[in-house]
Amino acid sequence: MVLRNRIRLLSGAVIFLSIVILFSCEDLKHLVDCSKCKTDEPSTADIRVKVSTGFYDPVVINIYEGFLEDSILFKSVITTSPGVTINLPLNKTYTISAGYMTTAGHLYNVINSLTPRVRYVADQCNEPCYMIYDDVINLKLKL
Repeated sequence: MVLRNRIRLLSGAVIFLSIVILFSCEDLKHLVDCSKCKTDEPSTADIRVKVSTGFYDPVVINIYEGFLEDSILFKSVITTSPGVTINLPLNKTYTISAGYMTTAGHLYNVINSLTPRVRYVADQCNEPCYMIYDDVINLKLKL
């Protein structure tokens, strides 16, 4: 009886420690690609905006500072290519919309937001560097 209680207590402690270790690990989106590291700390990031092309050309991309409700238009771009790169300051939230006009005159909007950030990487590459993450946004239509 006493041995059974000790085994139950020990197995409970092992399960608890396993769960703590499992959930204390770093987020996997911060894996480092050392080829994209920069030695100087950046103040801006090249944001890649992915859009649908073909039937809906041209696509109007509007970049807003903050949230859409704030209505602070930062930049507007018209494109016919499947991707656009836009240089934006770091550590700010941006809401980006893509407007698609059909041949029938219907307008479809795809809206998403992101906050590009920089991270200092001290020991995962040959030398310390800065890594930009959250720099890709997908505004493709889902058919």
